[in-house]
Amino acid sequence: MASTFDIGLKSKLRTFAEKFSIDTNAINEQDWFELFSNYTVISNILNEDFDDPNSVSAGKSKGLDGIGIIVNNRIIKDESDLEKIGERERLTVRICLIQSTTGSSFSLQKFQSFTDETINFLKCNNIIEPFSDILKKLFDEEGRYVEQMVETPIVDLYFCSGKTNHTLSSVEHECEKKKIRSRNDFDFQFNLNDIYLLQTDELKSYYEKIDKFLEVLVEFNSEIPLAEKPNIPVSFVSVLKFSELKKIIVSDEGKGFLREKLFVENVRSRIENSSVNDDILSTLNDNNKRPYFIYLNNGITILCEQVRRHEVSPNKFYIKHPRIINGCQTSHILFDYYKTNPDEADKTEVIAKIISTTNPDLKKNIIYATNNQNAIDKDLETLNDFHSKLEEHFIGKDSFGIYFERLRGQYSEISPPYKVLTKEIIAKAYISVLLKEPHLMKSNALSRIEKYRDEGKIFTKIDNCELDKYYYSGVLYFLTHKILANNTIQLKSKTMDMHILLACDLKLTQGGKNSVNEKISYLSNYENAKNLFIEVNNILEQQDYLFEKRGFYSNPKTKQLITYFANQNDTN
Repeated sequence: MASTFDIGLKSKLRTFAEKFSIDTNAINEQDWFELFSNYTVISNILNEDFDDPNSVSAGKSKGLDGIGIIVNNRIIKDESDLEKIGERERLTVRICLIQSTTGSSFSLQKFQSFTDETINFLKCNNIIEPFSDILKKLFDEEGRYVEQMVETPIVDLYFCSGKTNHTLSSVEHECEKKKIRSRNDFDFQFNLNDIYLLQTDELKSYYEKIDKFLEVLVEFNSEIPLAEKPNIPVSFVSVLKFSELKKIIVSDEGKGFLREKLFVENVRSRIENSSVNDDILSTLNDNNKRPYFIYLNNGITILCEQVRRHEVSPNKFYIKHPRIINGCQTSHILFDYYKTNPDEADKTEVIAKIISTTNPDLKKNIIYATNNQNAIDKDLETLNDFHSKLEEHFIGKDSFGIYFERLRGQYSEISPPYKVLTKEIIAKAYISVLLKEPHLMKSNALSRIEKYRDEGKIFTKIDNCELDKYYYSGVLYFLTHKILANNTIQLKSKTMDMHILLACDLKLTQGGKNSVNEKISYLSNYENAKNLFIEVNNILEQQDYLFEKRGFYSNPKTKQLITYFANQNDTN
């Protein structure tokens, strides 16, 4: 049996490690492979480059290494992500369970244990947070999500084996499937799709597909080239049918769900009852107006990293890493119309402006200018003075190389992805650390963030002292993900992630570092940061009250943790 990875697979493991800044000399090989497997499987399910493999890690649970709960092609990382589901959105749910092994020989017992633990998890006999809480909320008969499901949730199992070349017999394979399919208590709740055994060749093939998700071959009509400019080698204006546009914005070759990451404007900015949407839809539904849609609509703008013409077909272009920076509403309404009128939607044409650049400053300016010339829903809060100053503040503080992203796609070229912090991430970190309310960021976080924003508790005061606090919160978030990516610590419960941020801050204060700048300076030494997180993680694991049912959602238990650190400080 093989004692090491195949050369080709090892090369892909190294590429993955470089992408996520994983120190391969420090991380355990099995942990490295687990992260790689989670990333590879989930990226292929989503048909996009998944940027947070740690978010699907099952942590210290036995028998399961990764859990992906996917609703309408959106990964649900914690309960707060459920808030992003529209009240009238029809739901398709997919649950993916992943187990990885670097054993030198195939273990049928380990494979069978994987199926057993899957059943325990789905039946809530094996509680793995936050995934168990997500499932409970999704399947709550008194909640709204069950009523919105259009089909029975699909379950897929992926057993990833990095060093073996074992062929599972059909009898053994079917026996494991039968364990799940024969359960009467799963009827109308879960449908097992398949159990996949991914070994060296399959894993290499899956990994190679990820790059292809970033590049799309699209056919344009009547393109008008624009003059080449510095840092913009190719740009043009053209006519684009929806049958071609959907190749860019819809997963699964235009048959699946919208790729939300491709839109600079957040998908939640699409107001279901807005007059703009009503006007677009009215035009599409009118047989007399629909042929003139191209004249009645402002069209879309696509920003990408590279455009190259097809080798043979003159009207076809490869578009690499596209982003829709203008025309979010148009794209969404066309997609909605397509779901009920596919033939008519495919024939509908829009004006498309294509701009290619890899220059981050130019990219940022184009995104801002394009959106600033159009009315954007005020809830986006991306162009106001505070966020402009905060972005500049992050750029000025270059110790950690982290970025505040005002609009999606500004920093798509930055690696690892967790160096890019969105408004939502910064708000969660700030509320957890500075307002000392991490428990509020686990469920209904988005509504709480909006409430605090409306009350003037966040994103208001513009001065360097206040901006430093947001930057410091971002540093703690970034370091958490870097340390988790390198498996320096493992979280006993994934729901403790925001409490880790708070506990690090409390520990720094306990150690005599009272100012934000003192704390940032201390954390700039990575060895200091690692030791801090290891110590804090050990302290949290000893606080049994936090690991009681929904302990990390509890205000009294957060206060108990704060008191613990205060008392430790008193005894020093």
